[in-house]
Amino acid sequence: MAAHELALPRELADREAIRDLMYRYGRAVDAVDLEGVLVVFDDPSSVVIQFGSPVPERHDGRHAVEAYFTARAAGNKSSRLIRHRYKNPLIELHGDSATAIKAGDLFLALA
Repeated sequence: MAAHELALPRELADREAIRDLMYRYGRAVDAVDLEGVLVVFDDPSSVVIQFGSPVPERHDGRHAVEAYFTARAAGNKSSRLIRHRYKNPLIELHGDSATAIKAGDLFLALA
């Protein structure tokens, strides 16, 4: 077997694992489950939030991501209007790291 044929199953498994991670994140945010949100982040992790402004809000590192979601937890419990729908996520693999962007505004940097 050629090297690219051996790499394909690994790439497909990585892409599926990233999709699963995105779905778990979305469900946890929608359920206002802070622990469920935080469990999907490791270190290093980054989250970039952009709510219609031209300047994205970036949080780098597990502690920064945790601080962001902890600060939003109280407000999120009173606002149940967020519902994540992942359509056509663009997943790019870069060796042992990856980026994923869904149609809309969520960007995940995974290492």
